Amino acid sequence: MSKKLSISMITLIFLLIVIFSAGFFTGIYTSNTLFASEELKELTEKEKIEDFEYMYDILKDNYTHFYK
Repeated sequence: MSKKLSISMITLIFLLIVIFSAGFFTGIYTSNTLFASEELKELTEKEKIEDFEYMYDILKDNYTHFYK
């Protein structure tokens, strides 16, 4: 009985891993669009500048030794 239960648990865990990894790679559970069919939109110049400034501020605040 114990062996049958352990095989069932292993199968269940394997299926859960497969289901969640499929959801991850299709972007269902995250913003990851590695294998998603959606096309990414092109950013405008203003959005690019805002993204760069945001990244710069994060780096400046968290890695001060880069800016000494």
